[in-house]
Amino acid sequence: MQTITGFLLTYNSNYIFAGSSTERVYRTSNNGLNWENISSGIPQNSFDAIYSLKALNNYVLVAGTGTGIYASTNNGNAWFTFNQGIPGGSEMRSDGLYKFNNYLFAGMNTGIYRRPVGEIVEVLNSNSLAIKDFRLKQNYPNPFNPNTIINYELSTTGIISLKVYDILGNEVAALVNEKKNAGSYSVEFDAGKYNLSSGMYFYKLSANGFEDTKRMVLIK
Repeated sequence: MQTITGFLLTYNSNYIFAGSSTERVYRTSNNGLNWENISSGIPQNSFDAIYSLKALNNYVLVAGTGTGIYASTNNGNAWFTFNQGIPGGSEMRSDGLYKFNNYLFAGMNTGIYRRPVGEIVEVLNSNSLAIKDFRLKQNYPNPFNPNTIINYELSTTGIISLKVYDILGNEVAALVNEKKNAGSYSVEFDAGKYNLSSGMYFYKLSANGFEDTKRMVLIK
């Protein structure tokens, strides 16, 4: 897992959240024994970082980055840009997100902005309705060594399976096998955990009758 900058910790009654130096957000529900990458919707730039991270309540999270502000209403399962009213190209380079009364304040390199917290839920719930189909995206980076990110979208709630296979069709990893709500998701595949050799692998998403398979290449 990427090194996590220690000052970017926040929590609610469900999870502890942490921001990393490579613009990723992680969460844990067991006091740090296991961390889950929940960065779907946030650009994965190795040159950037999560500079500010706030849990506003038991569901809403806001993250400030060098590419703008992102927010989630489902504990990080899906993130959407939240830059309405902020000039394009504005950046956050320090811990600049603050909640006071019913407002969220953001300190950017172009000024200080505020937004009613209630609008975050309204805007993000509207965006989440835009997911019309199931979709499995190409992993990034690809080729990879040893970690890569797989993003997928679900248009309805159901039992989801996301598995990795070798070139002979043998299952090498079960990344997801549980009920998921509609939304956008991200999962990190660490080939180092499975002692895999260099070569081509396949990952397959199965969800409510939908199936899609994509290729990825491990280079060591």
